[in-house]
Amino acid sequence: MSVNTITGRSAFLSLLKDEGVTHLFGNPGTTELPIMDALTEHPDLTYMMSMQESLVVYMAEGYSRASGKLSACNVHVAPGLGNAMGAIYAAKFANTPIIITAGQQELGHGLTEPMLYDSLVPIAAPLVKWAVE
Repeated sequence: MSVNTITGRSAFLSLLKDEGVTHLFGNPGTTELPIMDALTEHPDLTYMMSMQESLVVYMAEGYSRASGKLSACNVHVAPGLGNAMGAIYAAKFANTPIIITAGQQELGHGLTEPMLYDSLVPIAAPLVKWAVE
């Protein structure tokens, strides 16, 4: 009997495709490298990079508002999510449909409180429909 396996990164990108997302906007860091690598397996998904997280969300919001489609974006860890909060605020009050994900170091790293690590849910929860880590 054969067992089908799928990686989390491939499952995530497949989910985006299944939801009709054609563009993923992002500011990649080390925690996003697996997603960047898996994009080669999803040529129908266009990656649009920006150098700052609020711009990533504004790009996704603009795309959704102009196209009428769901968009997705990814920001880099807790400081990146913090940088994006103004844009997330704007998207919330414009009722713009965006899937927003944020990279996170492995949970074990949280024990040593490394730079860039923080719990993401309390940062995002006030402005999003659903926040989970």
